[in-house]
Amino acid sequence: MDGSSERAVRAFGSDRDHPERAQCRAVFAEHAGLVHGLLDGRALPDGFLGPDDRASLLRAATP
Repeated sequence: MDGSSERAVRAFGSDRDHPERAQCRAVFAEHAGLVHGLLDGRALPDGFLGPDDRASLLRAATP
């Protein structure tokens, strides 16, 4: 979630209202190498993720 987007914060609440987001970010960071390997190596079947989602996750998982 983009915390700098006022519209998104109004719709989904701030990080302060949702402590589970910090937990999610920590788990993602801990396993980013695995996520990167799955996406970069094309281990996931075609069509599992759209190209934009794949690219976004790959960027987030790149050290």
